[in-house]
Amino acid sequence: MRAGGLRFDTRCSTRRARRLAPVVAALACLLVAPSASAAAVEQVPGSPFATASNPFSVAFSPDGALLAYADSGADAAGMFSASSSGALSPAGAPASTGAFPTATDFSPDGKLLAVTNFNGATVSVFSVAATGVLTAVGAPVATGQSPAAVEFSPDGTLLAVANEGSGSVSLFAVAAGGALTQVGSPTVVASGPAGLSFSPDGLKLAVASFTAGTIGVYAVSAVGDLTVVGSPVQSGNALGLAFSPDGTRLAAAGFGDDGVQLFSVSAVGTLSPIGSPVPSGMQPYSVAFSPDGALVAVANFGASSVSVFSVGAGGALSALAESPLAVGSQPTSVRFSATGLLAVSNFGSSSISVFKLASADSTPPVVSCGSASASWLTANASIACTASDAGSGLAAPSQASFALTTSVPAGSESANASTNSVQVCDMAGNCTTAGPVAGNKIDRKAPVITLTAPAAGAHYGVVSGLLDALLFAPVKVSYACSDAGAGLASCSGTLADGATLDTGLFALGLHTFTVTAKDLAGNASSVTHTYKVRLL
Repeated sequence: MRAGGLRFDTRCSTRRARRLAPVVAALACLLVAPSASAAAVEQVPGSPFATASNPFSVAFSPDGALLAYADSGADAAGMFSASSSGALSPAGAPASTGAFPTATDFSPDGKLLAVTNFNGATVSVFSVAATGVLTAVGAPVATGQSPAAVEFSPDGTLLAVANEGSGSVSLFAVAAGGALTQVGSPTVVASGPAGLSFSPDGLKLAVASFTAGTIGVYAVSAVGDLTVVGSPVQSGNALGLAFSPDGTRLAAAGFGDDGVQLFSVSAVGTLSPIGSPVPSGMQPYSVAFSPDGALVAVANFGASSVSVFSVGAGGALSALAESPLAVGSQPTSVRFSATGLLAVSNFGSSSISVFKLASADSTPPVVSCGSASASWLTANASIACTASDAGSGLAAPSQASFALTTSVPAGSESANASTNSVQVCDMAGNCTTAGPVAGNKIDRKAPVITLTAPAAGAHYGVVSGLLDALLFAPVKVSYACSDAGAGLASCSGTLADGATLDTGLFALGLHTFTVTAKDLAGNASSVTHTYKVRLL
């Protein structure tokens, strides 16, 4: 079975597999502990983390909380939850895919996961729960032969698949629930397409053709048509591709020349090499930019290592002091998270290595929130906040604006209610806690009314003579209102408190007496008693 320009089977039946076998055997158990000195990239405690069998690719969810992997040995997609420190723990049971899954990618909203099935000529799509549990979205969808790479467009409306065996790229429209519909016919590209990458604006798609040794760039129309841009450029038989976060550069892992090459990308998508390929390690297989574009990581399949380079202002690559990093055997995929982690799938040793990135950014995000209201409110307070980070940027861009809220339940009141708090972090892991904001005056309780007289259901006799007047005292109205929150604004009844209730002959029959009250926050209440005047 072949993936991304290599064949993998127990018989090592091809020339390339036989050539790699001695190298793989010699490096299969190579693991080196992280350096004890201060480093820009350090392996996290517990790494590498074991998988069921041979993980061929890894992908972080957009928020960095989940790490998915294509387990080619088990024909499954697995999921880990990823802590801020980089520790991985299983998240749900692996989900069955097609035969020999190799590539995987999250949708931009993190709700879908796509996995190519190299030997099944299909792509599987799963919905992703917040806990990481995967649920298949229908049956796997047919692609071309030997689908080796997959990627969602930045807006999530398209899914691109590189069909290495068919020499083509398939595009699928992605429905809200994850269902795929092929857009047009697969686009024929140079032979052996094994890697692809969408530009950040989604208007360009770069395709690495391993067999042809070239990279082509295609313009992507609104309906998913691909149109080649310029002429293909030489790539050193690249397998992995990655656009920089700003879309001005493209990195290629040159499996055939043991190096990584950066290209500048014009507005229309033409590529120009930036210098010569930089040596990375034996048989580089995958490449990735860090979220800020300052670093490039390369998984070196034949060297069982990962090389990490800083990117200079002009695009020059400089290896970090601790590069290359030793990982498990036969690394095939490398990905950065938005939270400063670097993950590597170790195909040959059934594990995933995770590294934590240090950063020169030690300043937490700046957060500004409004103050508590000086007036009483009849609903819970919502206090607007803004956040910014001039260094590495916010880890969750949606937190540029958010709100803190109180949680006073209905029927309650508080002169000093506090909001919740929200933690805002940057990509370097620096965090600021917004809130709680105290002093909010929340009155969600109406005034309390006590109506003593007339009593509910009372009967009063008609006073008709002097003897009756001596025996029966006049009925006096009695009520009171109170409010422990904003305070009373008004309290009034059918008659004023202390007034004499009419129980005379002309008042015979049923009557109602109502007291209404309103507090300064605007809450209102009322109490009504029914009473009867009758002859004694």
